[in-house]
Amino acid sequence: MDKYKGGKKKSLDNLEEAAVKAGSLSKEEAKTIKEGIKGSEEFKKKLKHEEEKWEIDEAKIKIGEIFEEIKIILRRYVKLKEEYYNVVAVWIIGTYNMGAFSTYPYLFMNAQKGSGKTRMLKLLEVLVYKGILLASMREAVLFRLADKGFALLIDELEGLERKENAPLKELLNACYKRGTKVFRMKKVGDSWDFDSFEPFTPIAIANIGGVDDVLGDRVITLTLNKSTNSNLTLLQEDFNELGIIEKLKECGLSSLCSLCSKKYNRQSFNQYIDELSTNTTTTLTTLTTLYTSLHKENKLSDDVVSVYNRIVASKIRGRHLELMLPLLFVSLMLNEEVFENVLKFGQEISKQKKEDDITDSLDVSLIEFVSKMSPEMDYGRFRFVYKITEDFRYFLGIRKEREREDINFWWLGRALKRLGLIIYKRRLSAGVEVGLNVPKAVKLINNIK
Repeated sequence: MDKYKGGKKKSLDNLEEAAVKAGSLSKEEAKTIKEGIKGSEEFKKKLKHEEEKWEIDEAKIKIGEIFEEIKIILRRYVKLKEEYYNVVAVWIIGTYNMGAFSTYPYLFMNAQKGSGKTRMLKLLEVLVYKGILLASMREAVLFRLADKGFALLIDELEGLERKENAPLKELLNACYKRGTKVFRMKKVGDSWDFDSFEPFTPIAIANIGGVDDVLGDRVITLTLNKSTNSNLTLLQEDFNELGIIEKLKECGLSSLCSLCSKKYNRQSFNQYIDELSTNTTTTLTTLTTLYTSLHKENKLSDDVVSVYNRIVASKIRGRHLELMLPLLFVSLMLNEEVFENVLKFGQEISKQKKEDDITDSLDVSLIEFVSKMSPEMDYGRFRFVYKITEDFRYFLGIRKEREREDINFWWLGRALKRLGLIIYKRRLSAGVEVGLNVPKAVKLINNIK
């Protein structure tokens, strides 16, 4: 095909020369014809662009209508924080466009008993693309269903810390991102072969006990509380009363999303980052130069650059950016208000994570503080928790009263217990005394560093 394209371009560029040689046309006549052909081609390109723009605008209207109806049925059956409704509806629509994403966040409903988490999963089952509700989950079930494109909605997912659930936990930690492969051997006649599975799929989880930090970095957590609305709790489940299931099937939502994702996607975002790097560095790497030359013919429009500027300015980084970008791309199919809400939601998640990281860094400082004690003199020696607290504050350089309140003996006692640095403790009239495992702290800090 490239050969023919090149030939057509060459014959058009040399039309004047060929015409003169043939003696059939003058240079002026050949030039006029050539410009007419070029003008016709430009007109066709503009016409095609306008038709595509019109189709995208029409698709956005249809997606917007579905989006609003999804929010209506969510509000009718489940009580969520107001900011959650937009995020959940965007997440649902995104399940119809998974081919455009390299990562996709899990939804995690952290809920107390009777707060509607199972109803929420049942509702998601009928709204997402190829949803299937599961009361239990095993590793072999997960990767086989995910490979077939089912969105997995897992209720009461508890006990992932148990040894027998280690393979399931490892798989859950990996399959939020495209590219993970699972292989299983099979007997074919007298020989062996293998099947390959890719378990990248939308997943929603609900439980009471929460998730560990590793899985927690891959989820968008929604906290569900018991509703005080008696009508909501009395309402029986009839999720298709508004005809939403038929509308989702008939509107071709996957095709609409695919059409609308041509403007905002991971490819154009990477192009933006390449151009940003080019503009902010004086020395270009070979790779950056290559990407710049590839993108020259398809320069990003000002409105795309403006949107990506806002995403970068939000300071969402790392895995949180990986998780939020697909939802931001979907929100851009809708309207400015939804995009702004999702972007703000992502900023809040990122901010909360940074605060958690600060807490984690305090844990590291506490381990280092204990590790500097004498293994011979301080191992197992009883020390009052309040005295350890005072020494730890001094170690951190904390002098202000407000900062001292954050590092109190209640926090320090819990932190020592959580880190497994307490060998034994006893309660006296003057307070609680503990014996510290100094060698363990030394080993932990060496592993960290």
